[in-house]
Amino acid sequence: MIDNPLPNSWKDLQKGVCQIFRDMGLQSEEAKIMITPRGEVELDVYAIDIDSVDKITYVVECKNWERPISQSVVHSFTTVMYEVGANIGYIVSKNGLQSGAQEYTQSTNITGLSYLEFQKHYFESWYNRHYCEKITKSSDSLQQYTEPFNSHREKKIDGLSTTKKNQFIKIKKEYVNFAMLLTCYHLRLDIGLQNIPAIDDISKLKQAYEQSLSNSVYFQAIYYRQLLSEVLEVIERATNHFNEIFNGNIFI
Repeated sequence: MIDNPLPNSWKDLQKGVCQIFRDMGLQSEEAKIMITPRGEVELDVYAIDIDSVDKITYVVECKNWERPISQSVVHSFTTVMYEVGANIGYIVSKNGLQSGAQEYTQSTNITGLSYLEFQKHYFESWYNRHYCEKITKSSDSLQQYTEPFNSHREKKIDGLSTTKKNQFIKIKKEYVNFAMLLTCYHLRLDIGLQNIPAIDDISKLKQAYEQSLSNSVYFQAIYYRQLLSEVLEVIERATNHFNEIFNGNIFI
Protein backbone atom coordinates (compact mmCIF):
# COMPACT_ATOMS: atom_id res chain seq x y z
CA MET A 1 0.00 0.00 0.00
CA ILE A 2 0.95 3.69 0.01
CA ASP A 3 2.13 3.74 3.64
CA ASN A 4 2.26 1.46 6.67
CA PRO A 5 -1.41 0.54 7.27
CA LEU A 6 -0.74 0.22 11.01
CA PRO A 7 0.69 3.58 12.14
CA ASN A 8 2.29 3.77 15.57
CA SER A 9 0.13 6.61 16.86
CA TRP A 10 -2.97 8.66 16.26
CA LYS A 11 -0.72 11.52 15.16
CA ASP A 12 0.96 9.34 12.53
CA LEU A 13 -2.47 8.23 11.30
CA GLN A 14 -3.66 11.82 11.03
CA LYS A 15 -0.51 12.88 9.23
CA GLY A 16 -0.76 9.98 6.79
CA VAL A 17 -4.38 10.68 5.86
CA CYS A 18 -3.64 14.38 5.39
CA GLN A 19 -0.60 13.66 3.22
CA ILE A 20 -2.49 11.29 0.91
CA PHE A 21 -5.14 13.95 0.28
CA ARG A 22 -2.41 16.53 -0.30
CA ASP A 23 -0.54 14.23 -2.70
CA MET A 24 -3.71 13.95 -4.80
CA GLY A 25 -3.90 17.72 -5.17
CA LEU A 26 -6.41 18.55 -2.45
CA GLN A 27 -5.92 21.41 -0.03
CA SER A 28 -5.54 19.45 3.18
CA GLU A 29 -4.87 20.51 6.77
CA GLU A 30 -4.32 18.74 10.05
CA ALA A 31 -5.90 19.96 13.31
CA LYS A 32 -8.06 22.47 11.46
CA ILE A 33 -9.90 24.88 13.77
CA MET A 34 -13.35 25.88 12.55
CA ILE A 35 -16.14 27.95 14.06
CA THR A 36 -19.52 26.25 14.46
CA PRO A 37 -22.78 27.35 16.11
CA ARG A 38 -21.54 25.60 19.26
CA GLY A 39 -18.16 27.30 19.19
CA GLU A 40 -14.72 26.20 18.01
CA VAL A 41 -14.14 22.64 16.87
CA GLU A 42 -10.85 21.00 15.89
CA LEU A 43 -10.97 18.66 12.90
CA ASP A 44 -8.33 15.96 12.62
CA VAL A 45 -8.13 16.38 8.84
CA TYR A 46 -9.98 18.88 6.64
CA ALA A 47 -9.56 18.78 2.86
CA ILE A 48 -11.02 20.59 -0.14
CA ASP A 49 -10.95 19.33 -3.71
CA ILE A 50 -10.47 22.72 -5.34
CA ASP A 51 -10.50 21.18 -8.82
CA SER A 52 -14.02 19.79 -8.41
CA VAL A 53 -16.94 21.86 -9.67
CA ASP A 54 -18.54 22.14 -6.25
CA LYS A 55 -15.32 22.35 -4.21
CA ILE A 56 -16.08 19.08 -2.41
CA THR A 57 -15.00 19.13 1.24
CA TYR A 58 -13.85 16.19 3.37
CA VAL A 59 -13.64 15.84 7.13
CA VAL A 60 -11.77 12.94 8.70
CA GLU A 61 -11.81 11.73 12.30
CA CYS A 62 -8.72 9.64 13.06
CA LYS A 63 -8.97 7.06 15.87
CA ASN A 64 -5.99 4.79 16.45
CA TRP A 65 -7.89 2.90 19.15
CA GLU A 66 -7.65 -0.81 19.81
CA ARG A 67 -11.41 -1.10 20.25
CA PRO A 68 -13.97 -0.55 17.46
CA ILE A 69 -15.56 2.89 17.27
CA SER A 70 -18.89 3.25 19.08
CA GLN A 71 -22.13 4.72 17.78
CA SER A 72 -21.82 7.73 20.12
CA VAL A 73 -18.59 8.78 18.39
CA VAL A 74 -20.33 8.54 15.03
CA HIS A 75 -23.24 10.63 16.30
CA SER A 76 -20.87 13.37 17.48
CA PHE A 77 -19.02 13.27 14.19
CA THR A 78 -22.32 13.58 12.29
CA THR A 79 -23.06 16.79 14.16
CA VAL A 80 -19.63 18.18 13.33
CA MET A 81 -20.07 17.22 9.67
CA TYR A 82 -23.37 19.10 9.54
CA GLU A 83 -22.09 22.18 11.34
CA VAL A 84 -18.99 22.65 9.16
CA GLY A 85 -20.89 21.89 5.96
CA ALA A 86 -18.66 19.03 4.80
CA ASN A 87 -19.72 16.85 1.88
CA ILE A 88 -17.95 13.62 2.80
CA GLY A 89 -16.82 12.27 6.17
CA TYR A 90 -14.48 9.45 7.11
CA ILE A 91 -13.81 7.86 10.46
CA VAL A 92 -10.45 6.16 9.94
CA SER A 93 -9.63 3.77 12.74
CA LYS A 94 -7.52 0.74 13.57
CA ASN A 95 -10.38 -1.72 14.10
CA GLY A 96 -13.38 -0.28 12.31
CA LEU A 97 -16.80 0.50 13.73
CA GLN A 98 -19.08 -1.36 16.10
CA SER A 99 -22.05 -3.00 14.40
CA GLY A 100 -24.49 -0.32 15.56
CA ALA A 101 -22.21 2.46 14.40
CA GLN A 102 -21.71 0.72 11.06
CA GLU A 103 -25.45 0.37 10.58
CA TYR A 104 -25.99 4.04 11.45
CA THR A 105 -23.50 5.27 8.81
CA GLN A 106 -25.33 3.43 6.01
CA SER A 107 -27.86 6.24 5.76
CA THR A 108 -25.28 9.04 5.99
CA ASN A 109 -22.42 10.45 3.95
CA ILE A 110 -20.00 9.09 6.57
CA THR A 111 -17.85 6.03 5.99
CA GLY A 112 -15.98 4.11 8.65
CA LEU A 113 -12.89 2.28 7.47
CA SER A 114 -9.39 1.23 8.44
CA TYR A 115 -6.29 3.07 7.24
CA LEU A 116 -5.61 0.13 4.92
CA GLU A 117 -9.10 0.44 3.41
CA PHE A 118 -8.65 4.21 3.10
CA GLN A 119 -5.43 3.67 1.14
CA LYS A 120 -7.02 1.04 -1.10
CA HIS A 121 -9.91 3.38 -1.84
CA TYR A 122 -7.60 6.17 -3.02
CA PHE A 123 -4.69 4.14 -4.33
CA GLU A 124 -5.33 4.50 -8.06
CA SER A 125 -5.92 8.24 -7.78
CA TRP A 126 -2.79 8.64 -5.61
CA TYR A 127 -0.76 6.54 -8.05
CA ASN A 128 -1.86 8.57 -11.08
CA ARG A 129 -1.82 12.02 -9.53
CA HIS A 130 1.27 11.73 -7.34
CA TYR A 131 3.46 8.69 -8.01
CA CYS A 132 3.27 8.94 -11.80
CA GLU A 133 3.48 12.72 -11.90
CA LYS A 134 6.57 12.77 -9.69
CA ILE A 135 8.34 10.16 -11.80
CA THR A 136 7.28 11.70 -15.11
CA LYS A 137 8.56 15.13 -14.08
CA SER A 138 11.85 13.89 -12.63
CA SER A 139 12.62 11.56 -15.55
CA ASP A 140 12.10 14.07 -18.35
CA SER A 141 15.81 14.53 -19.05
CA LEU A 142 16.53 10.80 -18.67
CA GLN A 143 13.84 10.05 -21.25
CA GLN A 144 15.43 12.48 -23.70
CA TYR A 145 18.92 11.12 -23.10
CA THR A 146 17.80 7.56 -23.83
CA GLU A 147 15.01 7.86 -26.42
CA PRO A 148 15.75 6.42 -29.90
CA PHE A 149 16.21 9.82 -31.54
CA ASN A 150 16.55 13.34 -30.21
CA SER A 151 17.89 16.00 -32.58
CA HIS A 152 19.09 18.29 -29.82
CA ARG A 153 20.94 15.45 -28.12
CA GLU A 154 22.53 14.31 -31.40
CA LYS A 155 23.95 17.79 -32.03
CA LYS A 156 25.49 17.79 -28.57
CA ILE A 157 26.95 14.31 -29.10
CA ASP A 158 28.65 15.49 -32.30
CA GLY A 159 30.70 17.90 -30.18
CA LEU A 160 31.97 15.23 -27.79
CA SER A 161 35.35 13.55 -27.84
CA THR A 162 35.52 9.91 -28.88
CA THR A 163 35.99 8.91 -25.25
CA LYS A 164 32.90 10.84 -24.16
CA LYS A 165 30.88 9.43 -27.04
CA ASN A 166 31.77 5.90 -25.94
CA GLN A 167 30.82 6.77 -22.36
CA PHE A 168 27.47 8.01 -23.57
CA ILE A 169 26.80 4.82 -25.51
CA LYS A 170 27.67 2.73 -22.46
CA ILE A 171 25.48 4.70 -20.05
CA LYS A 172 22.58 4.84 -22.50
CA LYS A 173 22.69 1.06 -22.81
CA GLU A 174 22.69 0.81 -19.00
CA TYR A 175 19.56 2.91 -18.51
CA VAL A 176 17.52 2.70 -21.73
CA ASN A 177 15.36 -0.22 -20.56
CA PHE A 178 14.71 1.47 -17.22
CA ALA A 179 13.65 4.69 -18.95
CA MET A 180 11.43 2.72 -21.32
CA LEU A 181 9.79 0.94 -18.41
CA LEU A 182 9.08 4.26 -16.71
CA THR A 183 7.37 5.38 -19.91
CA CYS A 184 5.22 2.23 -19.97
CA TYR A 185 4.10 2.53 -16.38
CA HIS A 186 3.92 6.21 -15.76
CA LEU A 187 2.94 7.68 -19.11
CA ARG A 188 0.67 4.68 -19.71
CA LEU A 189 2.04 4.08 -23.22
CA ASP A 190 2.15 0.69 -24.91
CA ILE A 191 5.61 0.51 -26.46
CA GLY A 192 5.92 -3.21 -26.77
CA LEU A 193 7.07 -4.39 -23.35
CA GLN A 194 5.57 -7.72 -22.35
CA ASN A 195 4.24 -9.06 -19.05
CA ILE A 196 3.74 -5.71 -17.35
CA PRO A 197 2.39 -6.45 -13.83
CA ALA A 198 -0.56 -4.65 -12.29
CA ILE A 199 0.36 -1.31 -10.75
CA ASP A 200 -0.82 -2.40 -7.29
CA ASP A 201 1.55 -5.38 -7.13
CA ILE A 202 4.59 -3.76 -5.55
CA SER A 203 6.74 -6.91 -5.48
CA LYS A 204 6.38 -7.45 -9.21
CA LEU A 205 6.79 -3.75 -9.92
CA LYS A 206 10.08 -3.76 -7.98
CA GLN A 207 11.16 -6.85 -9.89
CA ALA A 208 10.36 -5.15 -13.20
CA TYR A 209 12.42 -2.10 -12.20
CA GLU A 210 15.31 -4.33 -11.13
CA GLN A 211 15.29 -6.38 -14.32
CA SER A 212 15.26 -3.22 -16.43
CA LEU A 213 18.47 -2.22 -14.61
CA SER A 214 20.02 -5.68 -15.19
CA ASN A 215 19.66 -6.35 -11.45
CA SER A 216 22.34 -3.79 -10.66
CA VAL A 217 19.93 -2.13 -8.21
CA TYR A 218 17.63 -3.77 -5.67
CA PHE A 219 14.69 -1.90 -4.20
CA GLN A 220 13.99 -2.42 -0.50
CA ALA A 221 10.63 -0.64 -0.24
CA ILE A 222 7.66 -2.28 1.41
CA TYR A 223 5.23 0.54 0.63
CA TYR A 224 4.75 2.70 -2.44
CA ARG A 225 5.85 5.97 -0.86
CA GLN A 226 9.18 4.32 -0.02
CA LEU A 227 9.44 2.89 -3.53
CA LEU A 228 8.82 6.31 -5.05
CA SER A 229 11.77 7.73 -3.10
CA GLU A 230 14.03 4.88 -4.23
CA VAL A 231 13.01 5.21 -7.89
CA LEU A 232 13.54 8.98 -7.81
CA GLU A 233 17.05 8.40 -6.43
CA VAL A 234 17.87 6.07 -9.34
CA ILE A 235 16.48 8.57 -11.85
CA GLU A 236 18.58 11.36 -10.35
CA ARG A 237 21.71 9.22 -10.33
CA ALA A 238 21.19 8.12 -13.94
CA THR A 239 20.52 11.67 -15.12
CA ASN A 240 23.65 12.91 -13.36
CA HIS A 241 25.74 10.30 -15.18
CA PHE A 242 24.60 11.77 -18.48
CA ASN A 243 25.01 15.34 -17.23
CA GLU A 244 28.66 14.63 -16.35
CA ILE A 245 29.38 13.61 -19.94
CA PHE A 246 27.95 16.86 -21.31
CA ASN A 247 29.21 19.07 -18.43
CA GLY A 248 25.64 19.88 -17.47
CA ASN A 249 22.05 19.05 -18.31
CA ILE A 250 21.62 19.77 -22.02
CA PHE A 251 17.81 19.84 -21.72
CA ILE A 252 17.55 22.72 -19.28
